[in-house]
Amino acid sequence: MSTKTFQVPSQANHAVNVSDDPHRVISTYAEWANTYDQTLLPENYLGPRLSVEEVARLIPENRRKQVRILDVGAGTGKVGIELSQLGFTQVDGLEPCKEMLDILKATKVYQNTYLEFIGLGNSTVPSDTYDVVMVVGCMGKGHIPVEGIDEMIRIAKPGGYVVNVTREEVLQVPLYKDKLKPHMDKLEREGKWKQTRRLRLTGSLGMLGISINAAPSDLETRVDEAQEDEAEEANQLDGAVDGFSRKLGRSSLGF
Repeated sequence: MSTKTFQVPSQANHAVNVSDDPHRVISTYAEWANTYDQTLLPENYLGPRLSVEEVARLIPENRRKQVRILDVGAGTGKVGIELSQLGFTQVDGLEPCKEMLDILKATKVYQNTYLEFIGLGNSTVPSDTYDVVMVVGCMGKGHIPVEGIDEMIRIAKPGGYVVNVTREEVLQVPLYKDKLKPHMDKLEREGKWKQTRRLRLTGSLGMLGISINAAPSDLETRVDEAQEDEAEEANQLDGAVDGFSRKLGRSSLGF
């Protein structure tokens, strides 16, 4: 298989967002896998670090080794590496591209892996399993369908977080325009989850945002009060849209 090399992240972003066909998108990632980490360096792709820092602020340090996290669209393992550096040890990865998944496994920070495309076909990920489901930079043309949101909620534990990180411009692609936001609002009306916070960041690839959904009660107040100071600082950074949602219910870990 040929190897794709990109000089700047914007070139790579364009290449993986030209087709509505998920299989073609996976093929592009497969060709890019060997140079992926050289293109998306930590200094120009802050989505993994910023989103993991937000999760760390929500979960006490003394509970992090107990928290089960699924990294959806995990790529080469950038999110898992960031999680491990902040004390999270129970991290699994789901990735539809085998070539990317092979590189991820070499990081040795993931316990279990799934070669799957969330929202397409039957999933082998068990329901009510994860305290946190993270989806960082995995939405775009030919990427996770709207139905993938339902899957994220299904596999999250009651009271668990769903963290969605993407660029705001992605909401305008046909796959999501006038579909994704209404569907997410519908899920909230149905009591499936609740958004408690949303931030917007300026990133190298466009306008980004962070939304946090959480269960009502004292937790909602605690999450709403968190990061008022950090939000202003984050506006000066590159990153990705971070969506934090919480599946309604009480977390068994008490956070």
